[in-house]
Amino acid sequence: MYTASVHSDLAVQRADNGPTAVVTVRNTGDRAGEGTVHAYLGVSTDATMPQVKK
Repeated sequence: MYTASVHSDLAVQRADNGPTAVVTVRNTGDRAGEGTVHAYLGVSTDATMPQVKK
């Protein structure tokens, strides 16, 4: 069975060995569950707009 979740508080920081991303995941469903958060980072040509890799 599946459950529902909410992702919030995404923070990405630069480090010498590459970026680090942290996100809060809260189970909002009626069942216990687990999941994996996928994040794809890339360099944007526009500093004001995040770029999503396809």
